[in-house]
Amino acid sequence: MFDAAQALHVLAVLRQSGYQFIFVDLGSALGDFEIQVLDEADRIFCVVTPAASAIQDLYRSVEGLRRLGFGPKLHYVANKVSNRSDFSEPMGDLGGTLSAQIPYDPAFDAAENRHHPLVLQGEGPSTQAIWRLAAAIYPALGYQVGGANRRLSWLLGKRHAS
Repeated sequence: MFDAAQALHVLAVLRQSGYQFIFVDLGSALGDFEIQVLDEADRIFCVVTPAASAIQDLYRSVEGLRRLGFGPKLHYVANKVSNRSDFSEPMGDLGGTLSAQIPYDPAFDAAENRHHPLVLQGEGPSTQAIWRLAAAIYPALGYQVGGANRRLSWLLGKRHAS
């Protein structure tokens, strides 16, 4: 487990090494460690699911993040979305918009159990939504249905024969 000083050192080394994108998955608690990491972030993506408890957690988290001065960095992603999911009320309340809506896909569970990224396993709607989000964060990636798997493999350092 990292303490805040070690995590900040790792982030500094990654930035000095030329990494332009560093993703850190944090829980909802806002301790010293999380605050220091978030302070270094250029953008903060709050992920929410359609569950009522998750939406309430989003309100509480955003309130805390704004109180700490992180409001301008906030972006929102809806995960496990179905056709009936409606985030217009919470986004209206928060004055935000969704950067992405990732559809529910049972393949997420299998991918997690295998410790293998879903986006390397196919071209379904969830994979396409994740790829579009990645391209929105880093436009040079571009987005083409059918090409995401090969390009993402390249980004992860894996080569496939043509």
